[in-house]
Amino acid sequence: MNISKVLICLLFISCFGDNVKELDDQNFSYIEITDYPLENAKNARLIFYKKGSNFKQKISEYKDFSFNTHTSQNTNSKILNVALNFDNSSLINSDMEFVVDDSFYYQFKDISVEYDTFKKPGIVGNDLYIYKDIKAMINGKAIKFNEHKIHQNKSIQLPFSLAKKK
Repeated sequence: MNISKVLICLLFISCFGDNVKELDDQNFSYIEITDYPLENAKNARLIFYKKGSNFKQKISEYKDFSFNTHTSQNTNSKILNVALNFDNSSLINSDMEFVVDDSFYYQFKDISVEYDTFKKPGIVGNDLYIYKDIKAMINGKAIKFNEHKIHQNKSIQLPFSLAKKK
């Protein structure tokens, strides 16, 4: 009789383990350019190139974006938000170039995507959030994005000062 009570208690307690709450396949949902000095953008292109081809062998290109600008409450500078209007869930195994208004660009090399987790206390046990932690060399500077603090926005945040002119 005591053994059955112990087993029931163990079964009951095991139900209060970690619960996976989020596994979103999108790599990122939008690109945010900080300290943006221009008016709202008119067009953008996200181009994928064969890794190591020095941005010469194009694999695919996407042009479906939405644009808006707003002022940062923290720095009082203009921010350009570029929302992706296409599926961005495939594994990134290439180099990538992001071009805005055919006037400036960001080149992404050495892109690495790793899955990471963080826990938040839930009603029953902990809620386990899974997200993509993405790192890259962008115009020669190492940048990490989609950290769990930023993950709610799923954005790539780039300073305009890092952009190169076309």
